[in-house]
Amino acid sequence: LLSDKAKYSANILKNYSTLLPHKHRCCARVGRQGDNQQQSISIAPKCENLGSVVHELGHVIGFWHEHSRPDRDAFVEIFTKNIETKNLFNFEQKSYNEVNSLGEPYDYDSIMHYRTNAFAKTDGLETMRPKHGSRRIGITSKPSKGDTKQVNMLYKCPCKSHFVCKIII
Repeated sequence: LLSDKAKYSANILKNYSTLLPHKHRCCARVGRQGDNQQQSISIAPKCENLGSVVHELGHVIGFWHEHSRPDRDAFVEIFTKNIETKNLFNFEQKSYNEVNSLGEPYDYDSIMHYRTNAFAKTDGLETMRPKHGSRRIGITSKPSKGDTKQVNMLYKCPCKSHFVCKIII
């Protein structure tokens, strides 16, 4: 999911973002936060893996969580009673004024989608469930085809088809 304030190029990304070690948090703000302002990406030891770092970079370039889309209720059921109170904000549904998915369908395979038990109060609790079949969600270490297509559209990649463009990590 893309933020309207995320209109800056990948070249600026490398000049304006910094990976910072953090004790507990894995997070980054969505989209550019101001002119010439260094953007921090906090990475805790539990996030020192490719999928987590790519997820946080997704925030930096303008992606919200997939399960925060305005249309998410048609695709996933959120169990707020099972979510740690301090992490409820990670499941807030955004409005159409806040999010532009560039016409792309809901993407269960998105690098920006949490697992079914993300931030559960206790082990074994579901925090969300796909409404369509027994899909596995949030189990990836690379951007999906849908993620790649959205990045290409946002940054005006001159690709002729979304299967030609690739994000190489």
